[in-house]
Amino acid sequence: MFSIIVGIIAAVMIMIIFLSRVNSILDKGIRERTKELKEANENLLITSKKFEAANEQLKVHDKMQKEFINTAAHELRTPIQPILSITKIIRNNTKGNEQIAEYCDIIQRNAIRLKKLAENILDISRIESNALRLEREHFELDGLILDVVKEIDKPSSDKDKKVKFDIERSIGPFTINGDKVRIAQVVSNLIDNSIKFVSKDDDEDNENEEKIISIKIEKTKTNEKTDRTINDKRGTKGEDQVVVVNVQDNGKGIDKEIMPKLFTKFTTKSFQGTGLGLFISKSIIEAHGGNIWARNNEDAKGSTFSFSLPLANLD
Repeated sequence: MFSIIVGIIAAVMIMIIFLSRVNSILDKGIRERTKELKEANENLLITSKKFEAANEQLKVHDKMQKEFINTAAHELRTPIQPILSITKIIRNNTKGNEQIAEYCDIIQRNAIRLKKLAENILDISRIESNALRLEREHFELDGLILDVVKEIDKPSSDKDKKVKFDIERSIGPFTINGDKVRIAQVVSNLIDNSIKFVSKDDDEDNENEEKIISIKIEKTKTNEKTDRTINDKRGTKGEDQVVVVNVQDNGKGIDKEIMPKLFTKFTTKSFQGTGLGLFISKSIIEAHGGNIWARNNEDAKGSTFSFSLPLANLD
């Protein structure tokens, strides 16, 4: 019995010594780990402060950049109107001189391009700062589109861009509640875009082919549950009436590389454009509660750009 007791005591003592040694090792490990964590936290705090400082600098830089872009766009736009006015006066006072008239036309076209670029830059700045304001009113969309087409279809010395417009309307009028100026801007952008498509055809066989831009305006209904657009002129309960505008051209179509990012900024393969018009158009249409999309025509050459807008409730 005495031997058993002695053995148990010895085993207990050995266990105590072992646990003490393990505890010492663990304690040392915990202290080292705590020190490492403390140093890591201090480094993280320093890094966080540096990141915050860098982030603040980026915010200041971004603000300064936007302010510079706004100022530059305004300053660019200021002298353009006098240039256009003086060019018009010179052209009217030198009738019969074809060379001066040609020079005036060149100045006028490029001044208009500069004016549009300045306006696009300002629009981008407003969109990105959520400052795009809409002056809503009730107006007839089909009448607005006809006015835009008449303005674009004025006689021009630029014969390469001469196109034929084909306008088809279903039963109207199509009254919407929106910003008349902004919607006209969208229609003008889409038509200008189609003119570029039909004017850059490099195929010699199609060089003499008639350049046609077809505009179709139709009333449809969209189902809120499935978000489908259904061709039907009769409204039903639970479905909102919308108007869809299709701008179709018979040009070369949209490049497959461009298609996925078509409505993003600076997306273009043309040296004539900045790639801002479609992005601005998308922002304007979506601000009105509509949608905009594009596709290449399956049964014919070219592409079709479409947008939808909710019809005004006149009840």
